[in-house]
Amino acid sequence: AADNCAIATFTSDFASGESFSVGETIVTYTATDIHGNEETASFTVTVTDTEKPVITNVPANIEVNSDADTCAAVVTWTVPDAVDNCAIATFTSDFASGDSFPVGESIVTYTATDIHGNGETASFTVTVNDNELPTITNVPTNIIVDSDAGVCGAAVTWTAPDAADHCAIATFTSDFVSGASFPVGETIVTYTATDIHGNEETTSFTVTVNDNELPTITNVPTDIVVDSDAGVCGAVVTWTKPNSADNCGIDTFTSDVLSGATFPVGETKVTYTATDIHGNQETASFTVTVNDKELPSITNVPTDIVVDNDAVVCGAVVTWTEPNSADNCGIDTFTSDVLSGATFPVGRTTVTYTATDIHGNAETASFTVTVNDTEKPVITNVPVNIEVNSDAGTCAAVVTWTAPDAADNCAIATFTSDFASGDSFPVGETIVTYTATDIHGNEETASFTVTVNDTEKPVITNVPANIEVNSDAGTCASVVTWTAPDAADNCGIDTFTSDHQSGEIFPVGETTVTYTATDIHGNEETASFTVTLNDTEKPVITNVPANIVVNSAAGLCAATVTWTAPDAADNCAIATFTSDFASGDSFPVGETIVTYTATDIHGNVETASFTLTVTDTQLPVIICPDDISTTVGVGETGKVITYDLPIATDNCGIKSLELISGPASGS
Repeated sequence: AADNCAIATFTSDFASGESFSVGETIVTYTATDIHGNEETASFTVTVTDTEKPVITNVPANIEVNSDADTCAAVVTWTVPDAVDNCAIATFTSDFASGDSFPVGESIVTYTATDIHGNGETASFTVTVNDNELPTITNVPTNIIVDSDAGVCGAAVTWTAPDAADHCAIATFTSDFVSGASFPVGETIVTYTATDIHGNEETTSFTVTVNDNELPTITNVPTDIVVDSDAGVCGAVVTWTKPNSADNCGIDTFTSDVLSGATFPVGETKVTYTATDIHGNQETASFTVTVNDKELPSITNVPTDIVVDNDAVVCGAVVTWTEPNSADNCGIDTFTSDVLSGATFPVGRTTVTYTATDIHGNAETASFTVTVNDTEKPVITNVPVNIEVNSDAGTCAAVVTWTAPDAADNCAIATFTSDFASGDSFPVGETIVTYTATDIHGNEETASFTVTVNDTEKPVITNVPANIEVNSDAGTCASVVTWTAPDAADNCGIDTFTSDHQSGEIFPVGETTVTYTATDIHGNEETASFTVTLNDTEKPVITNVPANIVVNSAAGLCAATVTWTAPDAADNCAIATFTSDFASGDSFPVGETIVTYTATDIHGNVETASFTLTVTDTQLPVIICPDDISTTVGVGETGKVITYDLPIATDNCGIKSLELISGPASGS
């Protein structure tokens, strides 16, 4: 609350933080100022009941079995409680404790509603289980029969059993029906009764059918005679497999040797055995005769071998995996003219193996061994890198060294070098290479470097002496010329430069001119001189005002005087430009000298002045008393009159105030 004068009171019928009841409440603030003026402002506080009732002690889910011989059950529980922050209006349920519930799951729901219409529900389930199994009666006893003639099974009949349940039978099925055909063996016949709640009961009996018939084997091959296959002491023999059959079915039909198998030289009996699925068995046989007519063979003969010579030897020890010798019936001898592990000379050698079988048949196989000389010559005692300075006054140096040696595992053919000890080498790096070549053309090189350093700096002559001149008139610089110096070097000048050129414009001050000579190997020499340029020109002051004469200002013993300030210039630059008075200053009556001073950046000073005269032309002012009139009395010749002396003022000041005529005051 605020007021143009002041607030006296500011109250509310409710305070922030109070508890409000459900519903709408108006909160009013009243402000009263110190003069009794009153203003109110209101807002509403609405409390909505959104809190649902709370249901407690809800029974847990209930699960019971159906009552005996019925398809339902009576179920009881303790009724839950309901409370609410305001009040409960209704509390109902769709089932009551003690009701009869059918088999299955029923949801019991309690609903609580408060006086503001907020509702809450709580539920639990009542599950009644049917756990009584159906009953099956009049079940047949186990049945045993022989298979029907020519068939692997038999047709079997019986009287079907009966099924009942306390609720109801849903299905009553069997995996076989009376009169069905049963396979040989034991079959379990199962009846299954299922009630309407899924309870299931089964009962079984067995039906056994026996099989007594043997298998039959047909199309058995006649006896077979063949020659041995190439490379084998036997032969692969094939035939058309015989057939087998059985009234029930063949379980296995095997042979002690299969068609396509390798048979050894000689006579072999082949027997087929047929076994039916019930273990009845039959056999049939024929013979296979293989004759041997084959020569030996040599396999895994090494491919031609190419190797490098052994280190420091003019040959090589060569090894290989021995080849294999085989014969369809057997090897008698297997020899070689050179053995694995022998030393072979550089060049090509043929190795031959010979195999002889037990019947005198012989076979040979060969390969070549080539030994290459890949060993390079060895160069020893190679000089280390040589570094020298150039010979005095020349751009080169004579260099000597001891020549290296060369050797080889076979023999050296040539040993040469591109430079000889005692040659003259130019400044820089030169690679000296020795080359050794052996009798098989293998080549080796060895190198070292000869570095000749140019350590002589260039020589600069005819360097000008230091130069000192004044700046050119009206400028802050000057053109300066000189004769350029000369440069020479033992190898050669690469560059000869200067940071300033003769004929350049130089600024006032000292400038160092440096010449730099660099030879072709980077050696550098410098020579310098100075160019000093003096600034002797004073600044120039222009547009100096003429002398000024003015009258003092009304009522003042001075005058404010203005003028256009003069200008200052310099051939280089003005550092400062000052005056002992400024335009617009107040000047006293009389003559004043105004002086401007210009100083350039090199300290040269110039001044210029003018006079400013203020003249006082204002008269003093005398303030006299008012006129006096009086009467002389009887017998009087005059009268003494008294008055205040006049007052005199002046803009500059009163020097004197004198009575010129008339009586003085009091006369």
